Amino acid sequence: MAHITEIKIEGLLGRKDPIHIQLNRDVNVFFGENGCGKTTLLKVLDAALSRDGPAMEQLPVTKAVVDIFSLEDERVYRHTWERGSEPTIGQMDPRQLELLRREYVETLDGRILLKSGRSAAEWKLTPSRKKRPNANRWAHTFLPTTRLYFNDLMPGRVSNRAQFSESELDQAFSDSVNKAWLQFYTKTLTEVRTIQESGLREVLRQVLNPKNDSPKTSASDADGIYTRVANFLARQSQSEQISLGSLASFRKRYEEDNNLRQIVGNLDNVERKIELTMVPINSFLDTISRLFSRGKSLKLTNNELQILLADDRALPISQLSSGEKHLIKILLSTMTAGFNSVLIDEPELSMHIDWQQVFVKTIHSLNPKCQLILASHSPEVMAELPDEYIFKL
Repeated sequence: MAHITEIKIEGLLGRKDPIHIQLNRDVNVFFGENGCGKTTLLKVLDAALSRDGPAMEQLPVTKAVVDIFSLEDERVYRHTWERGSEPTIGQMDPRQLELLRREYVETLDGRILLKSGRSAAEWKLTPSRKKRPNANRWAHTFLPTTRLYFNDLMPGRVSNRAQFSESELDQAFSDSVNKAWLQFYTKTLTEVRTIQESGLREVLRQVLNPKNDSPKTSASDADGIYTRVANFLARQSQSEQISLGSLASFRKRYEEDNNLRQIVGNLDNVERKIELTMVPINSFLDTISRLFSRGKSLKLTNNELQILLADDRALPISQLSSGEKHLIKILLSTMTAGFNSVLIDEPELSMHIDWQQVFVKTIHSLNPKCQLILASHSPEVMAELPDEYIFKL
């Protein structure tokens, strides 16, 4: 878990003066006309978070200093990259390229890595960081303008082809959304099961070792607990259905039976925790459905995402409009980003002006913990943002 605190870039697109920006923890927008370096700046930040030196060789900058704060280590790490005098890949002659191929390998996304796995050109890290899994890369999300299909075409589809059919691109988008959703939903269900197991252990403890003390309750408490415990029992689909009976009978027993109050109180706590865990998922579904037009909605059916039309017919995700695809891709990616940085290039692509105006607010309603870094030339995206969140290039 990490976010960027400060950047200093020299030689961006031949500029004489360096760009020096202290970033906000929540929202940052790089604003300017076409060709001013917004996309390049995002690529520099992505390269720093990825500790990807070779990617920097392709960018029009001479030096980059990026400070990244680690929530885990509670400290800032300075990442420094400076262009050397050696030729770039595009400047190498055939003999140099042949030597390069012997020691390096090109990845599917075009990056050049040493065959040992170490980057050909390294970022300098100050202070050094303890070795740990994935220590060379900070978790983050980068959504370039090619985000609908970027890295989503499976290796088997790539081969040496230069073009893909519309149906292949649509399927790539659908597969990527379903994969990302499945990963997040599976993680959420695992958290729910952990909560349930912990709660059931507490119920068993209470049955075997009942307490005599009883919390103060009221009829309204019983009504709320009745609803949440009923929801809890409904989740136990693999077990025989257990009925709480009518609300009136439950309320009477709840007021008279101390042991029952203790047990259903534990189950009530479990259901409250589950509801809290499910908030991101429910908010995601509600947000998409609210923004969609023409009666379309996003539902969860058999643990899978499904688009429903106004007449309740299903619509494949691959058949959504371009703007709707961008919306789902961006919101799903930011919802799952946790406390990390999310870099988005031109979020306004294919989006109606109404969506652009609520974009930042919508993102932070789904994930207020992430650091949002946008590159945009849409006034609508930043219309309601204070000046301190906007950096003109």
